[in-house]
Amino acid sequence: MSSPPPAKIQKTAPVLTCETCGASTFTSRNQLFRHIKDCAVNMAYVADVGASVPAADTTHLYYYVTGGRLCGKTLGSVERYSFARKCWESVPSMLENRGSHGAVGVGTELFVLGGGGFRSNLATCEKLDVETATWSQIAPMTTYRHALAVVSIPETASIYCVGGWVNGSKCSPVLEKYDVRENAWATLAPMEVPRRLLALRFGGNADDHDHEDKQWYSNVVECFDPSTNTWSRKAPLPIAGPCSAVTIGKYIFVLLHGRSVVRYSPSENTYVTMAALPLPEWYCFDADVAGTTIYALGGISKGVWSREFYAYDTIANTWTQLPAMKKRRRRTAAALVTCPPPPSSSIAPAE
Repeated sequence: MSSPPPAKIQKTAPVLTCETCGASTFTSRNQLFRHIKDCAVNMAYVADVGASVPAADTTHLYYYVTGGRLCGKTLGSVERYSFARKCWESVPSMLENRGSHGAVGVGTELFVLGGGGFRSNLATCEKLDVETATWSQIAPMTTYRHALAVVSIPETASIYCVGGWVNGSKCSPVLEKYDVRENAWATLAPMEVPRRLLALRFGGNADDHDHEDKQWYSNVVECFDPSTNTWSRKAPLPIAGPCSAVTIGKYIFVLLHGRSVVRYSPSENTYVTMAALPLPEWYCFDADVAGTTIYALGGISKGVWSREFYAYDTIANTWTQLPAMKKRRRRTAAALVTCPPPPSSSIAPAE
C-alpha cells in the first residue's frame, strides 16, 4: 500500500517593511527598494515643514476662482469655496471677461492680471476687495499677454508677472513687478528663455499642451533674485511641459500637467517624484497652497472641461476630492484669500 503524498507546506510571504517609516504595503522587494530610495528624503521634508510651516487656519479661508474658458467662451464669472462652510458661493463678476490670466491674493484683496479677452490679449488688471465684494481697476501692465505666471511677496506688497503669449505668435520673457501700495509697475530683467504656461515660484515650460508637436516644450528652470535683478539657471525639470508650482517652507512642489507632482529642494537642487495627478490627462488647471496642503481645480481631463476640485496632502502624499465648482472652467485663475466674510448681501451660495 502506497504512502499518501506529503502535505504541502504553505509558505507565508515575508512582510516587507520600510525601517525608516514603518510602511509595510509592498508587494515586492523591488517596490520596497524604490520606496526606500526616497523615504529618507521624504522624512526629512516632513520634519522640516513640521518645524517651520504652521497649520493653516481655514476659519476665514476662501478659494476664489475667476474667469477661464468654457467651450469657446471667455468667462467673467467668479465663485469662491468656503472652507468653513464646505461649499461654493457666488461672487460678483469681474469687470472684464478673461482666461489664461493670473490671480493672487494680497491681504484682503484679490488681484487679477492680464489674460486673454474676447478679441485679444489683455494688459488690464483689476482687484476685488473681498470684504465689500467690489471690483476696481488698477494700473495696467506694459505687456499685453495671456498664459503668464504670477506670484506675490507679502513682505514687500509686490506682485510679479512673468512670461506669457504675446501678439498671438511668440512667447514672452518679460518680467514686471507691481507695487500694491503705489499702484505702479516696473519692468525688471527678462528671463533667458521666453515661455508661456509656466509656473512662477519656479519657471519651467514653454508651450501649450494642445499642440501635438512637443519640440517647443522646455524643461529649463530659472531663478530670479530680486535683490540683484538677475536670473540664474537651476536643475532642469525631470519632464518638459506645462506646469504649476507652489512653495511650502523651503521646498517647491511642481505639478506637471498631464503627469505628476514633483518636489524640488532648492538647497540640494534636486527633485523627488511624488504622487500622480488625480485625473487622467489633466491640463490647464490652477493651484494654490495653504499650510502643507495644495489645492488644484478646473482645467481639462481627457479632452473634457472640468469643474473638479482636489486637495493634495504633501505630508501623507495623498489626494482628496472636494466639492466640485458650479461651473466648468479651463485656464481659470484661482487664489486663496484669508479674511472676514464680506457682507451677506453680496455673497450667496452658488446656484
